[in-house]
Amino acid sequence: MLSLTEKLLETLNNKRLIMDGAMGSEIFSSLNCNYKTFNYKYCEHLNIHNPELIKSIHKSYLEAGATLIKCNTFSGASLFLDEYILENSLGGTEKQEAYRANFEGVKIAKEVAQKFSLNKSEKIIIAGIISLPWGQEIHKEALEYAFHSQINSLLDGGADLLFLESLYDLEKTLLLIDVIDKNFSSIPIMLSFSPQLKNVDGLEQYSIFSGESLKDACDKIITKYPSLNYISFGLNCCSCSTSLIKPILELENYLIHRGLKNIYISLHPSAGIPSISTIATYPDTVKKFISNFSKIIERSSKLRFIGGCCGTNPDYIAQLISFNSIH
Repeated sequence: MLSLTEKLLETLNNKRLIMDGAMGSEIFSSLNCNYKTFNYKYCEHLNIHNPELIKSIHKSYLEAGATLIKCNTFSGASLFLDEYILENSLGGTEKQEAYRANFEGVKIAKEVAQKFSLNKSEKIIIAGIISLPWGQEIHKEALEYAFHSQINSLLDGGADLLFLESLYDLEKTLLLIDVIDKNFSSIPIMLSFSPQLKNVDGLEQYSIFSGESLKDACDKIITKYPSLNYISFGLNCCSCSTSLIKPILELENYLIHRGLKNIYISLHPSAGIPSISTIATYPDTVKKFISNFSKIIERSSKLRFIGGCCGTNPDYIAQLISFNSIH
């Protein structure tokens, strides 16, 4: 029997996989949240306290046609980090629900996906999402505890793979990958960086927030940890602009030059940079999003995972699938 990685690679040789869209902005919209006061970590606690809402969001993306579902665990490592700080400063007088929030995030996605898989020949992939906690003064031991604990809870829940998303700092990313290398080295992993667009000597260039280009960040990771089960590298949480063609092609040329034919590229951009008051208004319509995305897709032969990030919803994914089906 083929492993998940082998099945994925077999599929990716022939077609693109469609990921879902935003979770956070869909939660905010459903609950009419105030963006300026909302605690983002509350999203993961909804896996425990309002699972029906999370199920409904997953269901809407599956109905649109997505075949890779990202679990509602984006801030899951931060929950474990809070737990670590609390236990070490207050002697463990109170505990967060970190494990349960992450575990249930995967179980919810699997439960919804299984109902859809009954009517499809193609397996729906459940991706356990991991992001980097924000903050500069975080001790290495605390981060290692948070990453290791979150990965354990995601795998206990039954995640098919780990999706390291919105990576903004190379040092923290390397620490996360080191935890995977030492403890979970056989698990398939996808990595996606959150870039910023800078003007350098009159030229627009993308880099992650710690300063490295996408290509350079990937090179440092692969060089230091060459044996991990990488599925893809890519970008997310950036506007869907044709300026993304350059970093995507730079990454593609790098992977080809290194002979890494079984590592592909992912892209799930946002619906533009939002205008934020008590709500967030995203400027890119579905039409603009698909128009720009189509130009990127047409230029890259290794772009095999496509979907949406902040501000996108099932309509964006449905239209992306329509475009993909004829190209």
